[in-house]
Amino acid sequence: GMIKTALERWTELVRRAGLWVLLAVVALAALALNYTADNLGMNASTKEMLSPELPWRQLDLEYERHFPHHLDNIVAVVEAVTPDQALDAAGLLHQRLREEQALFVSVYYPPALPLFRESGLLFSEVETLQDLSDQLAAMQPFIAGLARDPSLRGLFDLLSAAMEAVEDGADIELEPVLAQLEAAAAALQANRPFRVSWQTLMTGGAAPTTADPAQRQFILLRPRLEQGAPLPATAAIEKIRSIWEELRQTDAPGATLSLTGAVVLAHEELLSVMRGARQALFLALALVTIIMLAGLGSVRLVLAALFCLLTGLIFTAAFAALAVGELNLISVAFAVLYLGLGVDFAIHYCLRYREGRAAGEDNGTALRNASVKVGGALFLCAASTATGFFAFIPTAYIGVAELGLISGVGMFISLAVTLTVLPALLGLFPLRAEGGGPARAAGASAGAASRVAAVLVRLPTAHPGKIIGGLFVLAACSAALLTQARFDHNTLNLQDQDNESVATFRRLLADPEVAPWTGVFIAADGSEADRHREAFAGLEEVERVLWLPDFIPARQDEKLAVIDEMALLLGDLPEAMKLTDIGVAERAAALTRFREALGRSRLTDPVIRGLHDKLARLEQSLPAVPEGGAQTLARLEHSLLASLPGRLQALQASLQARPIAPESLPESLKRRWLSAEGRYRLEIYPKADMQDNQALRAFVQALQSVSGRVIGSPVINLEASDAVAAAFGQAFLGAFVVIMLMLLLLFRRKRDAPLALLPLLTAALLTGGASVLAGIPLNFANVIALPLLLGMGVDSAIHIIHRHRVESPAGRPLLATSAARGVLVSSLTTMGGIGNLAFSPHDGTASLGALLTIGIGATMVCALLLLPALLTLLEKHDRA
Repeated sequence: GMIKTALERWTELVRRAGLWVLLAVVALAALALNYTADNLGMNASTKEMLSPELPWRQLDLEYERHFPHHLDNIVAVVEAVTPDQALDAAGLLHQRLREEQALFVSVYYPPALPLFRESGLLFSEVETLQDLSDQLAAMQPFIAGLARDPSLRGLFDLLSAAMEAVEDGADIELEPVLAQLEAAAAALQANRPFRVSWQTLMTGGAAPTTADPAQRQFILLRPRLEQGAPLPATAAIEKIRSIWEELRQTDAPGATLSLTGAVVLAHEELLSVMRGARQALFLALALVTIIMLAGLGSVRLVLAALFCLLTGLIFTAAFAALAVGELNLISVAFAVLYLGLGVDFAIHYCLRYREGRAAGEDNGTALRNASVKVGGALFLCAASTATGFFAFIPTAYIGVAELGLISGVGMFISLAVTLTVLPALLGLFPLRAEGGGPARAAGASAGAASRVAAVLVRLPTAHPGKIIGGLFVLAACSAALLTQARFDHNTLNLQDQDNESVATFRRLLADPEVAPWTGVFIAADGSEADRHREAFAGLEEVERVLWLPDFIPARQDEKLAVIDEMALLLGDLPEAMKLTDIGVAERAAALTRFREALGRSRLTDPVIRGLHDKLARLEQSLPAVPEGGAQTLARLEHSLLASLPGRLQALQASLQARPIAPESLPESLKRRWLSAEGRYRLEIYPKADMQDNQALRAFVQALQSVSGRVIGSPVINLEASDAVAAAFGQAFLGAFVVIMLMLLLLFRRKRDAPLALLPLLTAALLTGGASVLAGIPLNFANVIALPLLLGMGVDSAIHIIHRHRVESPAGRPLLATSAARGVLVSSLTTMGGIGNLAFSPHDGTASLGALLTIGIGATMVCALLLLPALLTLLEKHDRA
């Protein structure tokens, strides 16, 4: 008909003007490449991948509008073995970061606020304060003595005097300080960083027993994001790391810094996605080339197909820049999907062309026949594959809708390029009439193939009943397995688990005291906030509820009285204290005197004997010349006393406590809990670990039973995954209906439409069952696989049915034709191309690659075994 005539004329036109057509294509590709480089951006936001019209997105946008300080944060987590090291290191980092106003909108570190620095003790219980007062009373002479002589000499002389006093009957607790001195000496010998924790000694807490960094400090930063940059937080993140690198080497030994928070998670996720996409792109190109070399049996045809593939990819990228403007974490996979799918058209065209040349057709006839014989089927395939992609466009899943638009149009671009570039190229550089060399006979005749291949190609026609029965049993088992399919709500599971931001965030999630995934409720006023606070706090899934009035401590008068007693007891402590430099000789003499005092001591505490032995070994390791051991002695003094000035200053500041009233709360704290419009923010902490999908759902459902206006990460994760699952169902149904209608319209025999879909639905069941067995849950990234498989898988069925109906092979099995070979080669190239995604460092992309690979394998098996078997049985039935 009209389509056949149009294809013939177009092929002839392109073949005759081959050189000009190719020059025009190359020129257009160069322009497209330039346009893409200038106009295609990246967006790493996961929330923006879902429609802002969704109710929970509206709530989240309202939250961001009232409390922008909780948006786009970097969380700097400083960890150390002792609280002193963590506090000192975080304090230094905070000071340095505050100077970088060009890179940060705000730098928020609560311990540096006057409220917590001076009145922090008011947040303790009265009983805890009383215990602290007793502890400081016992340590007062020691603290006062050290404040007068903060050096190795002062410390060792005080301890020698204290030991003598204990021998004379005084009640002084020496064991904690001596144990920390022993740990310091051991660390020095092992060349490990260590600092005595004066905070633990002053407060009577347990000394750290392991080298695990159990003490944490948090600095919250809002970076100035570089608008339009693919990685907008790069400068801010690099600055934090470079400052820390300086501090770590000089002022913060033994402390570690980890970065996490929304900005760093997005930054590192985008890096891993881009790294994975780049790696997959090159691997896909290599694998597609190798499989085509084996399948097409001609270097010339492979080069022609690759030229088509790359020019089509360039035009598709230019379309992405024009239609969407920026790629997201999912749509960035369009290039690999295109490599896997776009080459199919060229493969089928080349195989049909080669079959014609092998049969003795002249070049023009072989090209015309290739265009006419497979052109219709290729159009159907482009339309069906595009339908699988386009099915997501009407859904609320914008991230995939954009991928659908790009890749769907990409299929038609690939078709147009194939039907234009291949006739032009092969018109200029034709295959020899005897075909593609050694591989010639393989496509033309099964007789020259091995006996195994001969048996395989006849299998569906020889044993149709057994094949249909076997595959339907497998499908039934897979359907039973699908009851165990689940959706993974946790977006962290999509990311590269080796990323520092992910590992750090997981550590915080596992700690109920920190729990960064909390519920959030925005109340219109104080009375509404108070009512909801009580309701949320009463839920068994809730650990605690925090809001602004919680920063006004109870029983302040009693606490202030205890603090005043402590201030009187301790007397005046120096406000700014530095360690006294007493010189090498004095340090060595102090060490010797103290070691001798330990040796003379009549006390039987094993810590004293252990400390004596360690100091003796340390003394022996010092060179005979005192100056030679200068560095070792300075390191010992630093290890023992470096944390002391900071603790004494903090103690001095905390004794200046004043009553805390609502109006005295600092603005930087208040604006995190009370908006300019008078809205209160309630933060609801979960009891359970939110990495558990069931616990997350239980927590969210409990909060929503109190109010439907709760937001926060757990709600977003759950609501987003429900929206994505709904989008998947909608897309799958939409794709199925559209493909069915399209097949009914385009197939002359109406029963061919359900016949094409039956192997596909069987493959979908097999894919689902295999994914359950392989432990691949559905998630935000791989949910697109099944609608895509519907669009992609029907292509194979179309080629087989088209060849069977239009050009049934005389005396040869259907599997010995170029159509079947095309299905095999194109399926393998698609698996080779898309399968590379399974090795992406980004776990979400990897799960998409794995699921698509399983699915394409299943559709290939069903198209090459089940469909020919069904056609054989139907033919037998028709003849009967």
